[in-house]
Formats: sequence, structure tokens, C-alpha cells
Amino acid sequence: MKVERRGMLKGAIIGFGKIAQSNHITAFETDELKNEIRIIAVVEKDDNNRKLSREKYPHLKFYKDIDSLFRNENIDFIDITVPPNVHYEILKKGIEYKVHIMCEKPFTRKLSEADKIKLMLENSDICFMPCHQYKYLPLWQRFKKFIDDNSGHKVIAKFEIVRTEADCGLQILGNRWRINKEVSGGGITSDTGVHYLYLCNWLLGNPINITSRMFNLTHHDYNVEDTTIILGEFEKGIAEVMLTWAGNKRFNSASITSSSGAVQYSGGSEAIIHTMEGEEKISIPDPSSKESYTMLYVKTIRDFIFQINSNKPHKYLPEAYNSIKLLSKCYESAETKTSIGW
Repeated sequence: MKVERRGMLKGAIIGFGKIAQSNHITAFETDELKNEIRIIAVVEKDDNNRKLSREKYPHLKFYKDIDSLFRNENIDFIDITVPPNVHYEILKKGIEYKVHIMCEKPFTRKLSEADKIKLMLENSDICFMPCHQYKYLPLWQRFKKFIDDNSGHKVIAKFEIVRTEADCGLQILGNRWRINKEVSGGGITSDTGVHYLYLCNWLLGNPINITSRMFNLTHHDYNVEDTTIILGEFEKGIAEVMLTWAGNKRFNSASITSSSGAVQYSGGSEAIIHTMEGEEKISIPDPSSKESYTMLYVKTIRDFIFQINSNKPHKYLPEAYNSIKLLSKCYESAETKTSIGW
């Protein structure tokens, strides 16, 4: 299956909710990207949101369904930002229509769906880009450098992610899909946790085993977990991830430690690097702040463009697939109360 490259990359956003309007479309329209890649259309099934969005974004064409989009537009890629329960069907459509694909996390709800999509993508020239934008944060880039500079030293990585509730999404839609298991696939583990699962894999290499426990501490009206603790063994060390929607404020902390030194982050815009020579304080954007998210998407899209132009269609597919496999094993471990091997 050959995908043709046609100069300026033109695409469509599938689903025009909060993340699409607050970050995706904003990123595509930055000065850095606007001369190389462009969103020309949107698919949005909600009539009211589609009407209001058409007024707000008159330069875009709006369609109610993806088949109408493809009948009327000649595009190079789609950017999938709908809730996870419909990712699988839209991914299949994108592959059928032979367009490149960006997709919000998790790219499927189930490992069985990921298996099928992975096989279809591997048998095509379609470039697939998961929205794993967190790895472009300067803090995690610094963690990565520390690990790479100290290869041979096993590390202990710890992540603490505190939120007060699940993100409510776009108000006009009135659809709190993140707390609906049938739509999201799970709670905070599926939503925020998948970011840290791919980060652990990216930082620490091949997974070995996963142990997780899940709880509903505060939000008893949610039919999904609001708190998760994950312990993972990886090729380069051990990772502990604590995620909760049951906190009293939005907060992140993280550290990475080995016999050669450490990097510590305790919130805010500063991290401390500990080495044999002493301490160094470095300034970083706050990872819990949403103000810098658009630039993370710019970097993600930049990699997407590079992947298309350099004809490396499957570069990020293993990373995306492993994130779903790790997510699946977290839920299996919590359900069986056992450690699950890779």
C-alpha cells in the first residue's frame, strides 16, 4: 500500500472537542508549522458543536462523518482526537483510505485492537504518530540524558501525578467520557497513566514485569479507578508511578536515582541535579501546567512531518503498541492482584 506525498501536507481533525480546540488546531496554526502542514477540515458528529465551531473557525470545512470527508476532500493525513472507544474504527478507515495518521492516546482501548491495527500499519506505508507529547518536555529530556550518560547504572524512577478530578472535556458536549469505562477503557490509568507508561518504556528500555493496584478513593460516582499505583521492572531499572484524581490540588513530582547521582523535581519550574561534583539547579517549564502543551504538540507534529518526509512509516509504532500492552498488563495485574510478566 503506497501513500503518495503531495507537497504541503493537508489534513483533517476527527473529533473537535477540548483537546482539538485548545491544543491541536492551535499547534497546526503556529508560525513554525503553517507553511508545511495545514488542517483544512474537521469531522464533528455533534450538531451543536459543529455549528458553533464552524462560526469560530470559518476557514475550516466541517463534516458530520468521516466518509463525507473523504468523498469531498483530498487530504494527506487525519488527526484523531475523538474518545478512545471509536479510535479503532477510525484508524481502520484511515488505513483503508491510505492517509497518514496522528492519534490521541491511548490509540486503542484494548490490546486485541492494537494487535490488529499494528499488523495493518506494518503492511502499509502509512506513517503513524501517537500523541505521546510528554516526552518532549525538558524535564523528561533531562531524565533521558541522565540515564544515557550513566549507562551501566540501574536507576529508580518515581513519578507522582496528583489531580483533583478527571478532566471534564468540552463543556458544550456535556460528555464526561473519561469516567465512562465503556468509552475510555478505564480511569486515570488509561487517561494520564498511559503517558507515564510510554515514558517509562522510553526512559528505561524493555519492560520485564508490571505490578499495579487500583482504587476508588474519593470519586465514588466514577465507575472507573481514581487512583493507581504501578511498580514496573524495566531493562535499565525500576519505575514507581502514583496517579490520582483524589488530590486537593494539581501537582507533579518526579525523581530518578542511581549510584552515580540523581535528578529531583518537586513541582514548580526548577529541578535539582545531584552528581559527585555537587548540585546544579536547572529551570524547566512546570510539567503540570497546561500553558506549554501546545508547543509539545508542535514538536509532535514536527516529528510526524519528518517521519512522512523521510519515509519512516513505522518509527513510532512499537512505542505506541508497547504503551497499550503495558496498559493492558496494569489492568490485568490489578484485577488478579499478581505481577504480570512482559
